Amino acid sequence: MNIDMASFLGEIILEYEENFGPLHFSVEKMNGEFAFTEMDERLLDLSKLSLLHIGKPLAEFDYLNEKSLQFYINVFNRAWGGKTVVYYMIPRLNLDIYLIVLIKPVVDDQGEILFIKGRSACNFTSRLSIL
Repeated sequence: MNIDMASFLGEIILEYEENFGPLHFSVEKMNGEFAFTEMDERLLDLSKLSLLHIGKPLAEFDYLNEKSLQFYINVFNRAWGGKTVVYYMIPRLNLDIYLIVLIKPVVDDQGEILFIKGRSACNFTSRLSIL
């Protein structure tokens, strides 16, 4: 039996949203660089980002070191290429939480990618020690 991990984690994120509300964001490619164009206020708060990060190219985030920047560029390029991508992250400015993230492209009627839509579920890193 094969399990589609993206679908499975998508269901977990939906259940999270029903219980705690959405943690959504959008990313666009502008002048060849990725930038967050929208982020729920709650997700901003949990990740300790601010509205100053919205619309700013990822390369300008002091929040990201080179390794993290390259990771996000790779992940967003995969989604920009038409793939659904699942990853987890521990925000550098809030080590008490981790996020499970599912991103996928949003396309127009001609199949052109407009932006990447991200959805997340959050939990506390202290719960990871149980595993």
